[in-house]
Amino acid sequence: CSIRKVETPRRPQKKPSNSQNDPVGVYCRITSTVQLHAPEGFKTLHLLEKVFRVSVSQKELFECVAKPLVEDLISGKNGMY
Repeated sequence: CSIRKVETPRRPQKKPSNSQNDPVGVYCRITSTVQLHAPEGFKTLHLLEKVFRVSVSQKELFECVAKPLVEDLISGKNGMY
């Protein structure tokens, strides 16, 4: 197991805007390491269905993660459970 320090990319600050037509910037930080600690006395097992490459495209990530949840939501299912 290796641990890498990952920094969030920085962009120059833009001037505040009052216009509702200005685009909205959305930033997502994805870290390569997740640490989970079970409460004392409990053992847990987590199975991952897919692990994404660092170079994954936004389309591929959406198709695998968000699209099934959105489709379940539209059809009236609770997509989280």
